[in-house]
Amino acid sequence: MNQLPSDEHSAALLASVREGNEAAFAALLDRYAPLLQSLVSAFGASPIGADELMQEARFALYRAAMSYREGGVTFGLYAKICVRNRLVSRLRREQKEESPFSLEHLLRELPSENGGDALDFLLSDESFRELCEQIACILSPYENRVFRLYAGGLSVPEIASELCETVKSVRNALDRAQSKLRRGEWLIRRR
Repeated sequence: MNQLPSDEHSAALLASVREGNEAAFAALLDRYAPLLQSLVSAFGASPIGADELMQEARFALYRAAMSYREGGVTFGLYAKICVRNRLVSRLRREQKEESPFSLEHLLRELPSENGGDALDFLLSDESFRELCEQIACILSPYENRVFRLYAGGLSVPEIASELCETVKSVRNALDRAQSKLRRGEWLIRRR
């Protein structure tokens, strides 16, 4: 178990960091380097490189120094929690971006007939209709209308005009629809 630096020594550094003293942050970073290294190495075989994770850890330490308030927990524990949470969040974002359940991934992975691509397979087979039905079950009626118009080639502003909605509303609906489809719930129900 790694030991966290004493808070008595860190208090003066924290005050200097909050005042914008870069040398104070460098000293704080040196003091907490073993903690950061320990937390980064705990995520050993991550899809993100160790250098990028260390950069995230340093940024989290800086934010912890800026937001820490005396009382409650010690700065060392607070920093450890902040850094760990930041690393976990970063790894979750990375995994979400690489989700195998995206619509694009599905289209690439579908078997093709007669050497055609997956989209031709979907269009030539009744599975396209089933796929649309499954998507419609997951999305709200509004999200479904936005998604269908977007899949039909309309831009976000064109969809907003077509539905008499704001561009922001259409973007939000499209984001929610894509998020739901990425989660893969509809793919599981389809099997």
